Amino acid sequence: MSADVRFLSPAGLSKPTGYSHVVAASGGTTVYISGQVAFNAAGNVVGEGDHRRQAEQVFANLQLALASVGADFEHVVKVTYFVVGLNRDVTLMLREVRAGYLSAERPPASTLVAVAGLVDPRLLIEVEAIAVIPINEYSTAASVSTQRASAATTGIAVAGEGFDQQHRAIGGRGV
Repeated sequence: MSADVRFLSPAGLSKPTGYSHVVAASGGTTVYISGQVAFNAAGNVVGEGDHRRQAEQVFANLQLALASVGADFEHVVKVTYFVVGLNRDVTLMLREVRAGYLSAERPPASTLVAVAGLVDPRLLIEVEAIAVIPINEYSTAASVSTQRASAATTGIAVAGEGFDQQHRAIGGRGV
């Protein structure tokens, strides 16, 4: 990542487990990703009652959302988790799933919140993310997004537009 992004765990704070206490970013383009839940591209809940399957779907959805702007998990500087039924086992499972996506060397700042429920009672996990994309990388991604938008209006399918299809499938709900 060529944007100026620093991942810090200052002395005097507890040793973080898979996250950074502080992330400072300057330059580049900041991308805010709405909370992603375990809806598949057709708008169906994946893994009803299963925290692991839902976590895997949520991270897959985040990956699609990041890709839509030319980013990946290396660009993520902050994640916030909202979890129904949070306990030690669920926390350990979330750490395991996220380890397959987030950088161990540059882990983003992170917040984990136990909640009584989400917008749909079948949903157990929601994760929102903030990413910083270097200017030169974002310019290329913007060009690709413009091409996708143009292809969508002409009815031509473009590889990698799964996030757009998912967003339409769930009615653009901000969950």
